[in-house]
Parts: sequence; structure tokens; C-alpha cells
Amino acid sequence: MTPFHEFLRARLAAGGFSTGDVLASFLPLARQVVDAHASGRVAPLDGVAALHVEGSRIWFHDDALRPPSTAPAELRRLDRPPGTVEVLSERRRTLDAGRADERPANLEIGSGDEPLARPVYLPGWSCWEHAVGHHDPISDVFSLGQLLASLACGLDLAEPADLEAFVSNRRNLFALSPRLHPVLAKAIVKMTELSRRDRPQELATLVHNLEHYRDQSVDFDFDLASAAATVPGGGRRPVILGKLRERLFELSRRNRLLHFRATLSSLNLTHASVPLSFDVQQIRPEQILTWSGGFADAISSGDPVSLGGHLDFTEQLYLPSVLDRVRTDAARDTAEFGFEQLRLAICFLRWANLKEDPPEHYDSPLVLLPVRLVKKKGVRDSWWLQPLGTEAEVNPVVRHLFAQLHGIALPETIDLSEVRLDVLYEDLAARIAASEPGVTLRKVDRPRIDLIHDLARRRLDRYRRSARLAGRGVEVCLSGAVHPLGWRWRNGELFHGEAVQRPRTVDWAGLVGVGVAVRWPVLR
Repeated sequence: MTPFHEFLRARLAAGGFSTGDVLASFLPLARQVVDAHASGRVAPLDGVAALHVEGSRIWFHDDALRPPSTAPAELRRLDRPPGTVEVLSERRRTLDAGRADERPANLEIGSGDEPLARPVYLPGWSCWEHAVGHHDPISDVFSLGQLLASLACGLDLAEPADLEAFVSNRRNLFALSPRLHPVLAKAIVKMTELSRRDRPQELATLVHNLEHYRDQSVDFDFDLASAAATVPGGGRRPVILGKLRERLFELSRRNRLLHFRATLSSLNLTHASVPLSFDVQQIRPEQILTWSGGFADAISSGDPVSLGGHLDFTEQLYLPSVLDRVRTDAARDTAEFGFEQLRLAICFLRWANLKEDPPEHYDSPLVLLPVRLVKKKGVRDSWWLQPLGTEAEVNPVVRHLFAQLHGIALPETIDLSEVRLDVLYEDLAARIAASEPGVTLRKVDRPRIDLIHDLARRRLDRYRRSARLAGRGVEVCLSGAVHPLGWRWRNGELFHGEAVQRPRTVDWAGLVGVGVAVRWPVLR
């Protein structure tokens, strides 16, 4: 067995304690105190003379337990209810006129030799309540908090300088120990409050939280102080601003940067570029607008792109109204907020958080480029997509989640004129494989014709239904419509000449003529 004070000095001289070492030494003592409180007694924690260390475990003999002692009159005199103003600390400055210097004194620290006029911190791990003859479970909480502070922050509270350092930095313990875990810092602050009303009233819950400190949520104040303490003074401002920005993220399903869903204020250019008048098997990949070829080259160079070269406005009837809505919303946002908010989602990331059970799936835009949608009026209106630069932003919400969940740091921006998207894919795939070889990232850079064709067709059908309900005069002819290849539709059956042919699929495609829409089954 080793006395606690001797053990503490030896460990501090050897470099101190890690978080695991702190809890390995402290939790056995805390559990022993919990058992003492359950039996109606208090622990011998008026100082550390009764504490011993075996290996790294701190403990005391059970015969040192004692019944609680009370001094209610002294508690009422010293620990008064808070007034209108909360006093966080009190200091006295003494000016020596002869030597022209001043000596500050922290009034929260007492010497132990004078009668107490207020609750104070006393040297030697002693509680002010012990000095007035009061010792109950809440007093033990204070003493345990001082012991935890000695281990976690590397302080010998029998030394006046260390006690002064603890009291002066108690609300920001990371100034004493930058590597201190925020959960331990929060526990120390609450346990060592001078006012008994502000301390935890029940020790068992506190011990349980320390045992499972990795699962505990961290208060933003402690998280912010912890992050700032690990950075030199000049670099703290970006760290603090980054933490504050992360607090603005909405991580629920309402955030479309995390859980994207199509609305009337968005347009999928890939779906809108699908030709609907042909058999699916006859559609060529280059007919569908994806991040490739001339479109990607022009956008990466910052050149405007005519959407008329990629979208068929006579076939996709809904395009002009949707583009008008997107352009109007973007202009209103610019007028209200003072900057362009319209973004071109260059690629999406479909992923799952495997740490949840069941895993939660996400469909998130990954790379976002600021753009402006321009409408040029004429005999036939034309639509242009104007990039506002070549620097695209990596989705900040995805970056935040990847850093928090997986420790993967994604770049904030990508200059499309210098870096290809393949570089981002290869870097992310390598990071994921290094973290978990069983998880792979697959790149889908070729359009899935069947799926896209079906989605594009459904949107066009929805537009037709809404147009009919609104009375906008879009007619659908199902009787006697003539297919260019000689097929006829009559009485629910498809004819070629006089022979009856039943359709081999339920997929429908649309053909837009002058003022009339004709549709028929697509034969495969």
C-alpha cells in the first residue's frame, strides 16, 4: 500500500495520468463512497490521510467510515441563497505605496487558520464544510471532485500555487490540461462548486456517467473550450468559428443537404434530358446529360451552357414552368440575402451510417457549384446555365458528419478547373478502405437507362395529369392513334393491319405533336 499523496507526487513526476489512468484510479474510490452513502455513512474524505493506493486503485479501510455530522446554522450563515446578481469570483488587490506594487488575492481561497466568512477552497483537499463541523454525502461529492481534478489536471492541491491555478482556471480546465476529456471537465466543475445547491445531489448517477464517459453527450461550452485549448492563440479564432458553424447544422430529415428529396423548386437535369419518344433500348448514353463530355468541360471552365442543347423543351412539357420557378426563387433569395444561393449538384453520395442499428441511409448532394439560371427571351425562349466560378463546395453537412462519425476529413472546396472529380472519389475511397476494408465506395458514372427513363416518364405523366385537372387543354388521344410504324390502338388492343397484338409491357412513352399528346405502349 502507498499513501495517496506519495502516489500522486510520483505519478506527476513521471508525466501524469491519461484519461484511462484517471478513471482506473478514481472509480474504485467513488464506488466505495457510493456504497458508504447507501449504508447511511460518509467516507473519510476530510483530507487524504485515510486514502491508500494499491497498484493504481485508490481506496480506504471500511472501519474509517463514520456517521454524518451536521451544522445547519453554519451552513445557513455561509451558504446563503443567491441574490439577484450571481458572483462568479471575488478578488482583493493590495497596493503597497512604498514599493509601488500590488498583490492580488483570490477571496475564494482560504488559509484554513481563520474563521470562515464565506464558502472557500482550502488547501490539502479539505472541504469548507468540514471546517465548520458539517460532513454529509454532498460534502463527499466536493472532496471527490477535488481528487478527480488532481488526477485529471496533474495538480497537487496541498501546494498553494497548484490550488491557486485550479481555482483560477476551474471554469476552463483545458488551460491546465489541453488533453482533458470534456466529460471529466464537466464533472469536475459541477462537483467542486462551493455552493452545495449547485453540486450533484446523487453520486451514483455521476459515477455511472464517468464509467460510460465515451457515450455521454458533451456540452457545447466544454467542447468549444477543449478545441480552443489545443490550438495556439493565433489559430483559435478559426477553430471557434468552425465549432459555432457546426452548431447551425440541422441533422434531421428536414435538411435537404443531408436527405435530398426532389421538389418543385429543383430540377434533375439528367432525368429531364431523357428522350421519351424512343424505345429504351435505342437511347444512347451520350443523349443523357451527365457530368461528362462537353457539358463538364464548359462548366469546369466557367463558360455558360445552353440547356437547349441538352434538353428537349417540346417533349418535356414541364421544363419551362419548373425552370421559371427555380429562376424566380433564386432571384428572390439573392434579393433577400445578398448572395447567390442556386447550386448545381454535380454528384451525389448515397451512403449509410453503419454505427446505427438499423443503419440510417442518406442521399446527399456531395459537390455543389454556385450557378445562375438565365432566361433569354425570343421567338423561342432559351435557357442558359452560367457558373459563378470554377470553385465548387463539398457539402458542409456531409463533411461535418464524416468528421464526427468516421474521422474522415473531406476538403472544403474543389477547383474544377484544376482537379477532376475522380481525384475526390479516389481519395474518399482510399480513406474508407483504410478505416474499414469491408466497406467500399463504388462510382456510378454511367446512366442507368431503364431507371432514368421510368422516372422521367413518370414526371411527365404527373405534369399531364395536373394540367388536365387545371384545365390547361393538354389532350390525350387513345382511340385511333396511329403509330409511325403502322400500329393502331383501338378498343384497348394494339393492331398492326388486321392482326391483334397485345402489348408486351406496361411501360408508356409520350409523343408530343402540335397541340395534342399521343401515347402508346413501348414494345420491347
